[in-house]
Amino acid sequence: MPDFLPNIEGDLGRFTESKPVLIVNPDGTLSIGSGPAPDGYQVTPSDTVDLPQPIRGLRVGAAGDVRFVSLTGQERVFPAAQVGERIEVGMTRILATGTTAANLFGFV
Repeated sequence: MPDFLPNIEGDLGRFTESKPVLIVNPDGTLSIGSGPAPDGYQVTPSDTVDLPQPIRGLRVGAAGDVRFVSLTGQERVFPAAQVGERIEVGMTRILATGTTAANLFGFV
């Protein structure tokens, strides 16, 4: 069944299908979830420090590239992310070097 989500541009809204997501539990085990993220926080990029909690997606507030470490430990670059775009990849670190996007918000 579709979830109803408000449109960030202020329209009446849009329908989206819930997608399964990989969740990293506090004890390090993995589980599958769907629906909205239960929480989130502002992300500060760092080349040396992991995120306080792995995220399952990232919203971009100011356009640019996002360089990150995935849940599998691979360094990746999401080029030319646009304002309001959500990158739906699990991440353990957002790297400062190579990240030009700003105002980043992580979903846990």
